[in-house]
Amino acid sequence: MKKLKFGKLIESKRFVFFFSLFIAIIAWLIVFIQFDPTGDKTIRNVPVVINVENSSLIQDLNLEVINQKTKSIDVTVNGKLYKMGNLSPDDFEMTVSLSDVSKEGEYKLDITSVRLKDESQDYKVTDWFPRTVEAQFATVSSKTVTLEADAPNISAKDGYTKKAAIADPVNLEVRGPNEDINQLDRIVLRTNQTRSVDATFQTEEGIELLFYNTNGEQMKSDLFQYDKDTKFKITVPIYKQKTVPLTFKYRNAPASLDTSKLRYTMTANGQEVSEIKVIGPADAVDNLKEINLGYVSLYDLDVDKTFKFDIPMTSGFENADTFSQVTIDFSQNKLKSGLFTVREISLTNLPDGYDVQVDTTEIKNVKAVWSEELVSSPVVDSDLAAMVDFTNQTLKEGRLTVPVTIDVISKDGVWVVGHYECTVTATAKTG
Repeated sequence: MKKLKFGKLIESKRFVFFFSLFIAIIAWLIVFIQFDPTGDKTIRNVPVVINVENSSLIQDLNLEVINQKTKSIDVTVNGKLYKMGNLSPDDFEMTVSLSDVSKEGEYKLDITSVRLKDESQDYKVTDWFPRTVEAQFATVSSKTVTLEADAPNISAKDGYTKKAAIADPVNLEVRGPNEDINQLDRIVLRTNQTRSVDATFQTEEGIELLFYNTNGEQMKSDLFQYDKDTKFKITVPIYKQKTVPLTFKYRNAPASLDTSKLRYTMTANGQEVSEIKVIGPADAVDNLKEINLGYVSLYDLDVDKTFKFDIPMTSGFENADTFSQVTIDFSQNKLKSGLFTVREISLTNLPDGYDVQVDTTEIKNVKAVWSEELVSSPVVDSDLAAMVDFTNQTLKEGRLTVPVTIDVISKDGVWVVGHYECTVTATAKTG
């Protein structure tokens, strides 16, 4: 390997130039440190802190700084220049005179001193600008306000419905001047994000707080203070619309009656209906098959009888149609009715330990209803039979009045309307 000779380097003009520059820098540093030069350095944007705890009068008046126009100052420091290189705005503290503050209002306060937090350093504050701070003082109070939400530019796609936006948290405690707190009526969380969606929209970004007084006028937000760590969220529920059938169920029908043969009409607002529009969360709506109105009891299905039902809505769903009540009419069945006497009375599910005897020989004026379209021969007394079921009866010795069920035993398309009773005598068994 070829060796580099120092003599030849000395002969190189480029080497001599850079070597001389290096020696000069080293020499300058030695002189700079050796002779300990001093000078001024300006630290900008030093935060101004007004400490009201230093004034007992302000605390007695319950005054607080509600608006501070002067947020920061520039501070000049003199000392060893090489030691001031790392100074920052957070290295200073100051005293703001509060002697002029005696009531609510705006004040220009003197900054009487600015100093380093670490006074052991070899430099000191010599000047600052501005030397005054403008601030507004007021008596403050707090109020808890229910939050509202607004997302005017969020829209629902076709087939979906946008619901009212929801604010989170529900309430917010705010502080401010008494006069403004007393006028504060509403706080609205607003997002101006623009989207067309087919699912519930949520955001925690780009939310602004709007304050309104009792006249609906917007108030300045800098009048109020609240916990800055509060996380705000706006939720816009997006509901899906679906049309589902309206249904109902029968009860108290005799075993011989095929209820599927009974014809009926549903009407709402004078129009015949069979289904209804509902809205709800998309996944829940997709699983919704029908809206069941309730029960039609055959005990109540008399000639010319109609049944009115309010539309029931499961939690989370809403009625999106133009009606909220339905009437069910069975008159198209060509209903007829008659009064009959029931002489066949039997007992079932008798409890152990008792003998029971039926005292009633016949039940008169039993009303039966039938459809002429389903019954081809006349209805007679023998088509009906009574049954006393003791399953849910509390039995004791003596004569008792008990409910009976009237069954139709030989004809389809017939049912009994009303409630009936008979008399029995119960005797405890012995031995």
